[in-house]
Amino acid sequence: MLGGKETTAKIWDPKLSQLKQALSPAVAGIQSWGAAIAQPVSVPPEDRPAALPPEWARQATARLREAAELGDVTGLVSAAGELTADCEAFAPFGSRVIELANDFEFDAIIELADKLAADSG
Repeated sequence: MLGGKETTAKIWDPKLSQLKQALSPAVAGIQSWGAAIAQPVSVPPEDRPAALPPEWARQATARLREAAELGDVTGLVSAAGELTADCEAFAPFGSRVIELANDFEFDAIIELADKLAADSG
């Protein structure tokens, strides 16, 4: 049997201190997300696709929304690439979707998809 609380403290205190030091950068990074998440997402004018056919835009919106709701980064990147190949006017928007997907900003992608639908009538 160990020598009680004093021996346990001698063993665990340094280990806990090392763990706290190792996790400190990760905790700081996660805390910084709060400020970024609280920021409203806006679509710069150059990221807004021009003259997209309404039916195409509705289908694109549904596809992006579904992948974002599932948190499917691969699906979002794939959809953005395919949609850009289908319609060159979608390219700036598609680049933004890929950027947000790689940053796991799924709510922002949903907002952008809704904006796409609204802008396309």
